Amino acid sequence: MGALFPAAASRRRRGGRDGAVTAITGFAIAMAVYAVAFVTFFSVAHLPGEQGHADATAMQGRAQSGLEELLGSSGWRATSGGTTHWEASPDATTRLGLAQQGVPGFLDFTKLRNLTRGGVATSTSNGLLDYEEARKALGLGDYQFHFRLFPVSDPTALGGSAPLGNFKAAYVGHFDPIAPGSPPTDYPVLNSSAVEDKGAFVFVNVTVTNNGTTTTQFTLTFAAALSQGTITDQRFTPVLQPGQAEVLAFKLYKHATFLWGGLPRVEVTIQDPHKQEGHFYVDLTGVVMTGGTGVPVASDVLVTATPEKASYLTNQYPMVDFTVWTPTGRTEANPTVNITVRNAATGAQVDQWQGSGNGGKHQLCCKLDAGAYNLTIWSQTSAFNASSVLVITDDLVDDFHSAYTPYAYSESAGSVYERGLIAGLVQGWANTKWTSGGDVYGDLGTDLNTGLAANLTNDKYDVVVVGSMTNQTAMDSASAQTAVKEWVRRGGLLVLLGTGTQDAPWLTPLADVRAVASALPIVAADPSFPSFQVPQPLGWRSYVNDGASWRFDSASDQARFYPVLLRGSDDASDVVFAVSKAGNLGDGGMVLTGWKPYALTSPLHDEEARAAMYDLLWLAYQPLFVEAGPYLQESKEVASASRLATAPNPFLAGQKVLVRATLYVFQD
Repeated sequence: MGALFPAAASRRRRGGRDGAVTAITGFAIAMAVYAVAFVTFFSVAHLPGEQGHADATAMQGRAQSGLEELLGSSGWRATSGGTTHWEASPDATTRLGLAQQGVPGFLDFTKLRNLTRGGVATSTSNGLLDYEEARKALGLGDYQFHFRLFPVSDPTALGGSAPLGNFKAAYVGHFDPIAPGSPPTDYPVLNSSAVEDKGAFVFVNVTVTNNGTTTTQFTLTFAAALSQGTITDQRFTPVLQPGQAEVLAFKLYKHATFLWGGLPRVEVTIQDPHKQEGHFYVDLTGVVMTGGTGVPVASDVLVTATPEKASYLTNQYPMVDFTVWTPTGRTEANPTVNITVRNAATGAQVDQWQGSGNGGKHQLCCKLDAGAYNLTIWSQTSAFNASSVLVITDDLVDDFHSAYTPYAYSESAGSVYERGLIAGLVQGWANTKWTSGGDVYGDLGTDLNTGLAANLTNDKYDVVVVGSMTNQTAMDSASAQTAVKEWVRRGGLLVLLGTGTQDAPWLTPLADVRAVASALPIVAADPSFPSFQVPQPLGWRSYVNDGASWRFDSASDQARFYPVLLRGSDDASDVVFAVSKAGNLGDGGMVLTGWKPYALTSPLHDEEARAAMYDLLWLAYQPLFVEAGPYLQESKEVASASRLATAPNPFLAGQKVLVRATLYVFQD
């Protein structure tokens, strides 16, 4: 995936050989900018001119030998009895190498992260590889260095319209509230039917009518509050036309030791795609739940199994939620359960599963043809079973709305466009809302505090793209904010696109940063940053400049990021594009940009928006994006050596990623 970095290829053609000594224009010395941090820089896109400094040969030799040392050696540190791996004690490094032990040319993640975490001056007690320690360990004498690494291809990448297939992505979109009182385009009417007593169980029947003007689908949740818990089950209507009705039934088994927690009743809650419509209770007073023909004995348990969402496409693997209860409402400990799925029309069995547990999820064995399927679950310690209906379709109902009352929410056009970009880039992207098993979240409290936070805790995603104009205050749960921080530290990448002026308290555990607007001109600290070229070249100089920026309120946090595009000056705290340094946010990273992909179509076009999203997602390989060393001064004479190497694929164990490493050597 992706060609070699074009700027590097151009230098080879012009200079005649890789690593020619050059005078790079456009660099600005900035070692004083981040005096307390390990300073990083970005080389410029301008092609260097020839020069004939007397030190040219010596500088070139140092660049060549230094790069060979970095890529070919694993390095070491001095010990009382000899030498050992330097990354175990960076302060004692005597030879700097980045290769895995015994595998020249195959780079080590731990060593790469160490390169960007130290300070400038040597500290013998901070446990980090400081710049001066690294320079001496490279044997550069009086010369300075800068090391750049970035991936140039992914051997496991896919072709076609969705080229990225190695990681899982989520998208947070912007949803606008509709004022209270605005009529929804569809809404249900609930009417409870009489409770049917079947002896061993009761049916709680509910009639749902689509009393709106559009075709839609509704979700009903049944809840029976018992003495020690609540038995819940969920049912989905088929797609209903305006005026069409459907009866849904909750099957509640009687039990010899059935024990209510209060009034004997079942709460029914309905949700349409636009808002939470409300709930009501079905009274079970007078129904004897502890007796009747075929009533299970005390050792039996109650079971429920429901499709995780209302309907699945024919190209998806359906997921089933199942739970096992006792008659008091507590979940039973690890009984053996069985689930079967049969075609409702033919009776043919398409899946059978057996496992143990008091609840969980089961993914069906295969994708299914459009139609209805009967889902049945039973426990080997039970005398009864439960059933549900699984719907497979070729066209999902639009469910991009949140269940908030009394407001309704509609998705912004920018969100629709940007998640569409991701759908065309990431294979397996579920372009539907998370409540229906998808990968799209609204910038709403429940979506983020409950849905996204839980999925990050379970490491469902490798990358989260926070879309343009999102609400940065929506995630207000402290535990959810901690979940985001820990997910990043474990290796996740958080990409934040341009938004309006506002604080971003949910990011504080990672970095003290907020969204701002600025009229200052954009300054390119690094116009040749790899993401401008890999995997696709970007026309970023023509992007709409609406002032959207991110501001660091902490100098220490600012020093943990690469300032690629800034506002006003090289040492500004307002950034238009910045990327966290490898190893500075644990094993993961963060990207801040003022770009809004949905707005890049004018004066440019859709392909530019796609390329921008592609290159931002490519930064998910952030352990392999390394910039280590001080900025170069404008017109400083510099020698460079460049080589290809390999590194572990962060997403596929045992796979390798091709990377390009460049070492620049220059004088003070």
